[in-house]
Amino acid sequence: MDITERKVAEEAIRRSEAYLAEAQRLSHTGSFGWKPDDGEIVWSDETYRIYEYDSTLKPTVDSVVQRVHPDDRALAQQVIDRVSQTGTDFEHEYRFVIG
Repeated sequence: MDITERKVAEEAIRRSEAYLAEAQRLSHTGSFGWKPDDGEIVWSDETYRIYEYDSTLKPTVDSVVQRVHPDDRALAQQVIDRVSQTGTDFEHEYRFVIG
């Protein structure tokens, strides 16, 4: 029974991930995760499409900053630096430039 419950739970997770990916594709919104303490960044497929980066490339903070509008870049870098040092949660909006 334990194996069956695990398989059902794994299938529910896969289905949920598929729904999220489709919703992001349709709404043209992406998601990402960043662990400032070790620099690990994870992007959704839609985030790669939005930023026009190859999904086989590992995202970096620099690859994000490169796409930030020049007028917003200094503030975005300040936020990144502060979060990198403190590890605190943050919310920040900025414009970005594609291509």
